[in-house]
Amino acid sequence: MLKATAALPANHGKGKPFAQLVLTSDQRRLRRKVLSIKGEDVMVDFPE
Repeated sequence: MLKATAALPANHGKGKPFAQLVLTSDQRRLRRKVLSIKGEDVMVDFPE
């Protein structure tokens, strides 16, 4: 399982992204959750 620990802005310039995930305003406040992207599970684990 992949693990995301930070959100980067679209113009971050740090290589090609694995995938793009668009969140609603409520979902942007999530702390820890498993999401499915391109058939892969990704653990979103953002700092508080």
